[in-house]
Amino acid sequence: MGQQINVNIRMDKDLKEGADDLFHRMGLNMTTAINTFVRQCLREESIPFQIKPYNDYQAKIRLSIRQADEGRLTSFTIDELEALEDMETDKAREFINIRRKEASQ
Repeated sequence: MGQQINVNIRMDKDLKEGADDLFHRMGLNMTTAINTFVRQCLREESIPFQIKPYNDYQAKIRLSIRQADEGRLTSFTIDELEALEDMETDKAREFINIRRKEASQ
């Protein structure tokens, strides 16, 4: 292993706390997780996951129009959508499935 250096980054407090919690549950600390990420980037010579625009409204609008045309439109309030962002994946899927069932009745 080469010489160790310190790298300082700035991060939103909530983001850091969430990452610390996740990494802890995975048996990692922030340093190990970031080193793993950077090693994977170097190994693949790219970021090891797809990065998409956060708010691709045009694609969302096209999808909504297509779903409405197919009779499969499920609507959510802005508050519900924002709450989905903060939910764990399984809870978010459960919430969405409930709304789909309600919409199909």
